[in-house]
Amino acid sequence: MEPDDTIWAIRHRAGEWDASDIDQLIDLSKSHPDDPYLLDVLGDLSRVVKHPSLPDDFAFRCYTQAVAADPSYSAAHLSLGYWHDTMGNLPDAKNHFLLAIASGSDEIARVPLASVLAQLGDRTSAYVELDKCVDSEDLDVSRMRTEIENGQHDPLDIDLIECEPGG
Repeated sequence: MEPDDTIWAIRHRAGEWDASDIDQLIDLSKSHPDDPYLLDVLGDLSRVVKHPSLPDDFAFRCYTQAVAADPSYSAAHLSLGYWHDTMGNLPDAKNHFLLAIASGSDEIARVPLASVLAQLGDRTSAYVELDKCVDSEDLDVSRMRTEIENGQHDPLDIDLIECEPGG
């Protein structure tokens, strides 16, 4: 079975995932070790499903391997940005969100980049990133503006599995 078929089947059981889904993707990654989409989704799934035998940094390893397989794969840079943000590694988060934007994830990476910039104390640059969003009335953009104005700069809660195939 090709990775995309398996990933599609797993993703469409949203909320009903378990450790066997991770095992299935790990097995698939053995025959497709350089598939950035597979590695990115495997990392995402490992962050939302408990798996007793995986190390704490398993998602990070998946995302890093995805970027190594395709340095321009924007979804993996986006995932690494979120991972670093939640780990408190803000300069690395900023770097990966910028790489995601440079690789084509323009809109989707600007809101979390703004959050990181605000956490780093650069509210002006955070607002500049939000101003670059095409739909300035978008709920995520509006929410981020409000959070920055109110000084709320906690790492974002995200649904990682929502990444689109291929980026």
